[in-house]
Amino acid sequence: MANYIRYTSKNISEEDFDIEYKGYKCEEVDKFLDGITEDYKIFEEKIKILNKENESLLNKLKQKEDEFEILSSRLIESDAKVSELSNKGIGMVDIIKRLAEIEKKQS
Repeated sequence: MANYIRYTSKNISEEDFDIEYKGYKCEEVDKFLDGITEDYKIFEEKIKILNKENESLLNKLKQKEDEFEILSSRLIESDAKVSELSNKGIGMVDIIKRLAEIEKKQS
């Protein structure tokens, strides 16, 4: 089995076969191949649509990963500030107030 698409709708519709005495009816073969050609056209269009959708989703994923990195670094900074303030003996109420101020400034 090939790892690539061997036929396109154009290949199928342009293919000619030799006619022999005890062969298939040309009209039936042509009708069958016309149906296959139409199916291939639909498949090709669906592949294009899915590739565009896939590209869009990959771009969104990259954007979310970037946002995650920013938020992670902010969280690390906030944790460091909480630890620093805790070590200085400032009460939890003051810490919460300062964190709220920091969040307001970052928004």
